[in-house]
Amino acid sequence: TWPGPDDFDYCILDQADRILPANFRAILTVGNVFNLGWWLMGFDTFAYALADNPGLIERLYARIASIQAGVVERAIEHRSVGMVWHADDMAYGSGPMVSPGFLRRAILPTYARLNRMCRQQGLLAGFHSDGNVDVLIDDIVDAGFDSLNPVEPLAMDIRALKQRVAGRLALIGNVDLSYTLTRGTPAE
Repeated sequence: TWPGPDDFDYCILDQADRILPANFRAILTVGNVFNLGWWLMGFDTFAYALADNPGLIERLYARIASIQAGVVERAIEHRSVGMVWHADDMAYGSGPMVSPGFLRRAILPTYARLNRMCRQQGLLAGFHSDGNVDVLIDDIVDAGFDSLNPVEPLAMDIRALKQRVAGRLALIGNVDLSYTLTRGTPAE
């Protein structure tokens, strides 16, 4: 049985509405539109189905999109929400986990829909994906995202990306967690 948007607990947002001062806002983390699909199947099974049974994958993502849209719709009714943060890892360090064409057809339109909902409420929309999403940058902007995180330093060149998206997308992160902060010397 699939959960519906009413099956989720929004009490933390109710509490935030009560306790946050009027000029404070919370960042709501949702997302995992792409990840949820392959997490439900396992990546190998998902990859085979993507090639052998694309209709199944389309139906799977249509259901996930419907649930996520309902969750976002209910969540953004809360006055405390100022930004919706979509966390959905789509890439490895070398590039997207699946065809960019698939992401453009099956995943990014869902994000565009969710971001339009945010925009109608005057909210910001942020996107998180590990890895190198360089080939998807224009799609991420076109989907209505205001920011991108983490811009992994080992996967993407933040200077080149900043020039490319100047005035269209805020960049958040670019901190090397694989070495410098975790195993680097104090001088490093």
